[in-house]
Amino acid sequence: PITYRFLRRIYFLPCPSSLRSYLQHLHVKPGFSNCVFTVLKLQQSFNAMQRYVVLCIDEMSIKSSLVYNKVSDVVEGFEDFGSGFKKKKKIANHALVFMLRSLTAKWKQPLCHFLSSDCTVGGMLVKLVTECFEKLFNIGFIVKAVICDQGAIIGIWFHSLVSGQRSRTFFFSHTKYSFCTIHHIL
Repeated sequence: PITYRFLRRIYFLPCPSSLRSYLQHLHVKPGFSNCVFTVLKLQQSFNAMQRYVVLCIDEMSIKSSLVYNKVSDVVEGFEDFGSGFKKKKKIANHALVFMLRSLTAKWKQPLCHFLSSDCTVGGMLVKLVTECFEKLFNIGFIVKAVICDQGAIIGIWFHSLVSGQRSRTFFFSHTKYSFCTIHHIL
């Protein structure tokens, strides 16, 4: 709030009450947003090269709190990985976000977010990343890299993909991917 008030003095920005009012009309739920994938699929301006993308994954700690949503008549703030996953009655204190970036054009798009009561465990991350790969492949995007700062969790995901192979590569939908950590590149 302090930074926003400072920026309002420099730039023409809406007041906080206007932002809160606007946000009340958005109904964004945890999980994969079919709306986002539909819009990406229908986007005609992307040429073949702009469909080469990087999947960015980031997990951050958030303030634990429960909020009653009057519009949907539900208490929000519990662990939630979206539809298809069982909701738990644990209060969320971490948010996991997936974002898509083009390798050749200047665009990026948040894809989805998830709420967890602790760091997302490897098995759940495997399911989420694999589902994201499938959704992107089905609408014509080619993931060339996955960027994440969670080395241990990504390591678990990678090891489940290669399922005991000695190679540092895996295949997804007839495409070969290599896995490396930054200290292996240098």
